[in-house]
Amino acid sequence: MPDRIHAVTRRLRGYWSVVARATGYAPLAAFWRRPPRTTFIIFGQDRSGSTLLTQLLCCSPEIRCDNEILTQRVLWPELYVKARSMRHPAKVYGYKLRLHELVNRHGIDPGEFLRAHVARGGKIIYLKRQNIVRQAISSLIAMETGLWRSDRRAYEARRKRKFRIDCDALLRNVKWRETTLAQEQAVLEEFPHLTIVYERDLLDAGRHQETLNRLFDYLGVARVPVSAGFIIRVSPERLTDIVENADDVQRTVAQSPYASFPLDDLT
Repeated sequence: MPDRIHAVTRRLRGYWSVVARATGYAPLAAFWRRPPRTTFIIFGQDRSGSTLLTQLLCCSPEIRCDNEILTQRVLWPELYVKARSMRHPAKVYGYKLRLHELVNRHGIDPGEFLRAHVARGGKIIYLKRQNIVRQAISSLIAMETGLWRSDRRAYEARRKRKFRIDCDALLRNVKWRETTLAQEQAVLEEFPHLTIVYERDLLDAGRHQETLNRLFDYLGVARVPVSAGFIIRVSPERLTDIVENADDVQRTVAQSPYASFPLDDLT
């Protein structure tokens, strides 16, 4: 019986997802609504501080920033983005976008998509993380625990345990991120954009105001004081605090092409 209930629940969630995406175009029919003043994209990989950055941006009453609205496949991505943006007239509207969402999920050339975005006056914030090894470790732990969102109870439960990292999976993840990073930078060469680096601009809370002032200026909104709420940090500074087989991980990384990436010092 429980298995049947779970199967029905998954099916209902699937149906609801389809309905939600279909109705996502509805704002286009509201011809009296004005579009947002500016649209921007937070372009980059997961585990780069995008949730933190979104929180900080939304400290401005002039900004509305959504999550990855193209994670699920939609029929007309550009129209879908426009419809989502029209829910927030007179705002500066943004959303997160991953390279693989365009290429793998929608079969869209990233250059063409970004070219159309910039042609409409859209802006691009490129968010990246320098330490792709720590980024990969964070990703593997997040996938195992499901800690993709800020959930304090789940976070506290996670702190009481350590995780075993599959070293082969880690190297594959790092390689994928290295390749994706190169592809992202190649795509962005022809477009004006503002780069935010996680370690330099977001890791230290003392840098948040300076970083957001640059972003507010770039987006054309007034500067406001910023502060972040509760954000899950999946992997703390010391690898041994969360990884059960830290010695194996350190040995594997030291013998790989990624030996130059520090495992404990994020600064």
